[in-house]
Amino acid sequence: MAMAALTAATTTATAAHVHGLCSSSSGFNGRKLSVALPRVCAPATSKRKRAGGVAVAKYGEKSIYFDLEDISNTTGAWDLYGSDTPSPYNPLQSKFFETFAKPFTKRGLLLKFLLLAGGGGLVYAGSNATGDILPIVRGPQQPPVLGPREKL
Repeated sequence: MAMAALTAATTTATAAHVHGLCSSSSGFNGRKLSVALPRVCAPATSKRKRAGGVAVAKYGEKSIYFDLEDISNTTGAWDLYGSDTPSPYNPLQSKFFETFAKPFTKRGLLLKFLLLAGGGGLVYAGSNATGDILPIVRGPQQPPVLGPREKL
């Protein structure tokens, strides 16, 4: 019960302070709203003291950022990312795919291609579609049913 009264008081108080929503009158009978809101002040946070010191990022013990004794964990295992072996594919085949796949590596060119292909697909589907797909195009298939007074 007390919660409902508190909610109603809060809702009324909030509506009085919304700019443009019943700001000068109640809207129905022309009387001005008189709602007094209690002021609640939060403690000022600008007067807090800041903790001294500098933030330091640590990598392991004693701030070691590079370890010459453990290179694979420090720099990463480069053997996983690439190899020096020659390509197993035919050089002519590699040249063909590098040449014709290059436009599709750019986002804008790929988007243009997809738009043109999609538009072309819609035009093709529209030109091959029959005209009687929709019932409104075919017209009524049965005579209309007359009402009780022999009218439509």
